[in-house]
Amino acid sequence: MATPKLDKQGLAQVWSKAVENFASKKELTYTVGQAVSGVYRFKGSVNFSELPTEGMKAGDTYNIKNEFETTEIFVDGAGKTYPAGTNVAYTGGGWDCLAGIYDFSGFLMKEDLVNITAEEIDAICVMPTAEE
Repeated sequence: MATPKLDKQGLAQVWSKAVENFASKKELTYTVGQAVSGVYRFKGSVNFSELPTEGMKAGDTYNIKNEFETTEIFVDGAGKTYPAGTNVAYTGGGWDCLAGIYDFSGFLMKEDLVNITAEEIDAICVMPTAEE
């Protein structure tokens, strides 16, 4: 079977083919549901002090609204500082920081680049002579 396009008709073909391998659409739907049940479930934005410490399920994910320092309930341990906007997910064994906000202000932007002359390049790239 050729790979179907990822449009409505193509996805319908994939679904029809998948149904052929299961006793019913209900069984297929259940199997797919089980397969994706471990994905992240966004629970909202909270201050670090409001992050749950009990009753979490693997995949529970929060956006932390303020800068925070990890505690012993984090996968990587206590004492790491993360900025506001960091997302954390519960792994089943602890909270894991997924990403934060990165400050790229110290990087040079493309529009800030300037051309340099051949003489400037020669001054920077000096090759030692055999005599040195």
